[in-house]
Amino acid sequence: MTATNVFVAIATNAPPAQISQRADHPIPRTGIKSQSKKLETNKFYANFFLGSQASSTWTHPYSVAWAKGSVGLNSWGLSISHIDRGQLAFASGSPPEYFINPIGIQSMILSASELGNSTNITLDSLDEFSVNVNLLPNATAQPVITFPLLQGMGFVSGIYNNATPLIQSGVSMVALKYQGLIAGNKTYKYLASLNDSTQWLMYVTPNSTAYPGNTFTLTSANAIIGKSGFNGTIQIAKIPSNTTDAQSVYDSAAGTYATAATIQGSVSGNTGSYTISWTKGGNTSQKLLMWALPHHNETLSSRSGVTDLSLATTTKGYATAVLGASWTLVEKNLPIDMGFAPWSPSTGSVSSVSADAANLINSVGTYELSEDITSQTDLNSMYYSGKGLAKFAAIIVALHDVVGNKTLAYTGLQKLEAAFATFVNNTQIIPLVYESAWGGVVSSATYNDGSINDDFGNTVYK
Repeated sequence: MTATNVFVAIATNAPPAQISQRADHPIPRTGIKSQSKKLETNKFYANFFLGSQASSTWTHPYSVAWAKGSVGLNSWGLSISHIDRGQLAFASGSPPEYFINPIGIQSMILSASELGNSTNITLDSLDEFSVNVNLLPNATAQPVITFPLLQGMGFVSGIYNNATPLIQSGVSMVALKYQGLIAGNKTYKYLASLNDSTQWLMYVTPNSTAYPGNTFTLTSANAIIGKSGFNGTIQIAKIPSNTTDAQSVYDSAAGTYATAATIQGSVSGNTGSYTISWTKGGNTSQKLLMWALPHHNETLSSRSGVTDLSLATTTKGYATAVLGASWTLVEKNLPIDMGFAPWSPSTGSVSSVSADAANLINSVGTYELSEDITSQTDLNSMYYSGKGLAKFAAIIVALHDVVGNKTLAYTGLQKLEAAFATFVNNTQIIPLVYESAWGGVVSSATYNDGSINDDFGNTVYK
C-alpha cells in the first residue's frame, strides 16, 4: 500500500442532484467575517462563534476565552488560563472515578483600554488549524487586538493596532519586573508574579524601532498599563515550576508566532509519516515554539528541536515545547491487514472460527436476514438508520468471510443494497439537505420542526 499524500479531499464537486439545497441554517454565523473557503464544523475554536461566544477554547496547554465583561474585573479582553496538576479536583476512591479541571481562572488577560461594554468579537481566516479572533471597540470600528489562535501555540499572542495595552489578572499580580531587551533588541521582556505563586512572562515586540522603551507599569494588583497608540505584539507564556531553563527557551522564540498550518502525509507499506508546517508571523528571524502532545513527542522523526520545557494539559498528558517551524512524525507497524473481520494486534484479522461458532453464525444469520431490512433501516433518524445498515452489513461480512456461506450472504446483500438505495436516492423518511450557510450535508429534521436536538443534533453538526 502506497500513497504520496493521504490528506486530500475525497471529492470537491457539488452534491448530487437528489440532495436539495438551501441557504439558511438554524445556527447563525455569529461574528464570522466573509471568506472564500468553506467553513469547517466542530473545530477547536467554535466557542468563539457559538452561543455567547464566551466559552473556553482549549489550545493546549492553555485555554483562552473572551472575558466579555465577566463579573469581577469587568474585562473585555482575551483571558488566558493554565491548570497545573495540583489544581485538579479528584473524586473519592482509589483510583478515583474522575477528576475535574477548574474553569474560569483568568490568570492573565490581554486587553486594551479602548475595549468596554460595546466591544464586539469577530473571526476571520477560519482554517483547518487556525483562526484569527478580533476584538473591536464597537461594531463599526477596526480591531484593536487580533489573536492568531492555533492548537499547540507556544505563546498566546495579541497583535495590537493603535491601542492602549491593558494586561489584567483575575488572580492578582504581586510584582512586575522589567527584564530588558532580547531577540536582537526587538522585544521587551517582563516577568509577572501572581498571587498564586505562578510566574508569567510578557514579551512586547513593537512594530516601530522608535518605540520609547520600557513603558509598562503595574498600576494595581489586577492591571498593567502600556503606552497609548501601541502597534505591535504582546505575548504571554507561563513558566513551569520544574524547568530551570524555561526563560531561555521562551526567549529564543519570543516575537514570532504561528499564523497558519498545513499538513501532508504519505504511506508506504506499514509505515506512514506526516509533516505539519507552520507559517510564521512577527519577528520571523526567531525560532518558532509549538507544544507537542505525548503522541507527537513519541513519533517525532528528529529530536533536534525538543526541549525540556513542559506544561500539563487538561486531559492529554504533558505537552513538550518543540522549537521548529515544521515537524515530521513517523508511525510504524500500521495495521494494514485490518479489514472488516474482527482484528487484534496479537491475532490480526480473524478469518476462521470453530465449527460450533460457524454453526451459530449461520443460524443467527439465517434468522436475522429473514427480517425486513428496510423497515429496520428507513427510520426518522440518520443515526439509527445507519446503525441498522451497519448491523446487517456486519452479518453479511461474517457469513461471507468468516464461515463461507456465500449463498446466504449474497441473498442478504441484495436486500441490503435495496435498503441502501433509499439513502442513495435520498428518499428516506427525513431526507438530507445541503445547506450553504456553513456548507455541509445535514438531516432536514430541524428544518421541519425547529428542534436542534433532533437526531442527536445532526442538523446542527453536533
